[in-house]
Amino acid sequence: MYLDTTQLVQLNTALVATVLIFIAAYAAPLRGSVGILLVLIPFQLIETSFASVNVVMTYVLAGALMLRGRLRFAPMLGPVLLVVFAYLIVLAQLPRPMYVLHGIEVFRLISGFLVFILAYNLARETESPRSIVNLLMMMNVLSVLYCLIQFSVGPGESLQLFGSKELELNENRGEGDARLVGPFGTPGITAAYFMSLTLILTYEAVYSRGWRRVGVVALIALNVGMMVATANRGSFLVLLAGLLGFLYLFRAELGFARIAQILVGSMVVLVGATGIVATYTDFGQMFERLQEVEVENGIPDTRQILWPQAWEDINERPIFGHGPRILGQHELRFTDAHEEQLVGSYPHNLYLHLLLTVGVFGTACMLFFLFYAAWRVYQGGRRGSFNNPYERGWVVVGWLVLAAFLVDELKIEFLRDTTVDYAHFVFALFGLFLGAADGALLKARSTERISRVRPPVARPASVSPATASRRGA
Repeated sequence: MYLDTTQLVQLNTALVATVLIFIAAYAAPLRGSVGILLVLIPFQLIETSFASVNVVMTYVLAGALMLRGRLRFAPMLGPVLLVVFAYLIVLAQLPRPMYVLHGIEVFRLISGFLVFILAYNLARETESPRSIVNLLMMMNVLSVLYCLIQFSVGPGESLQLFGSKELELNENRGEGDARLVGPFGTPGITAAYFMSLTLILTYEAVYSRGWRRVGVVALIALNVGMMVATANRGSFLVLLAGLLGFLYLFRAELGFARIAQILVGSMVVLVGATGIVATYTDFGQMFERLQEVEVENGIPDTRQILWPQAWEDINERPIFGHGPRILGQHELRFTDAHEEQLVGSYPHNLYLHLLLTVGVFGTACMLFFLFYAAWRVYQGGRRGSFNNPYERGWVVVGWLVLAAFLVDELKIEFLRDTTVDYAHFVFALFGLFLGAADGALLKARSTERISRVRPPVARPASVSPATASRRGA
């Protein structure tokens, strides 16, 4: 593959950064190094044709922690290896000129699984979920600041921070479709990101007190405002359904009065955020798009062309798919095109995307990983042992967030080659929630095992006062 001068500079910069990251990761504790990695997920500072700095950082950090023996757990190793094996099988079915472009996607996918393992180990070593929530809130605040800067430049515009090309913000949608794209470069994925964080923050608001609760609620309002600015209908509706699911799952802890309070507060936040975005920005078309929704034969209006076309392409190669990466015409510039290679667009649906790219076999492997992990989190919330309601609430809301994610993927796909940052975020959530759930299940089993092995305590026989006096005599 041909590399121009800019790409060579980026590659050399990445190599230098790799050495520095390895040294820092080898010396730093797991909590600090993995925490920094998670906070930086939405911000891919340097990207090349091969990978971003975040991908390189993931490999280097995982390698350094393995050498130090700090990665004590390899969660769901069987399903993970099965998914990688499926992708390699699909890769082997492709024409040779396509190996590099599709192989890069496998390289990025493995980095996502490494994020999953790192996040899992972080969760298992963390005593309280609050420190993890703090990391996610820090990431959330930085993402909101990014979006607020995008607000200032307006639709169809971008901005280079400090005049640097590497610090250029994503360009907002314009030309009659004014929508906020956020740090992930696309409205649908940015909305899905804020949807997941908003559900997590709702849980945090329930268990917070004082000024912390005020700050959490303010951040929720900002998240809703960002979602409204993306004008993404799917994630918005999933968030509303997720809120109702949250109230149901936490009904015992909340009680009727607090449920009513949360419902009223949610309406106030929704109306307030919508009014501010519609009045003071150029990104206020969410409800116009909601009113324009049309469904024909079970397919939303914006997917009337994409989904049927994807299904036709799937039927061409149903077993192994067309390759892990959906290519655009511009990506064939430096390699030999092949007549059998599919060149198209994303189907905007994870399940069609998997069938299209890796076929029935790869789809079954990936969905087994995702749904089995979500099921284990659900079991952790039901059967796990917890020190307090806050810890149990973290696992319960984790299952809700993962369930909402799997529903939201009906309108988007987190495995796009252009959104490896969001894929890292998704894998991180799976790792964080599964780590907490598995820890709770292990604790419950240990408690049950101890109660079975421990012999019953012998109680002393009761002695009457008269008998005691005779024995004393």
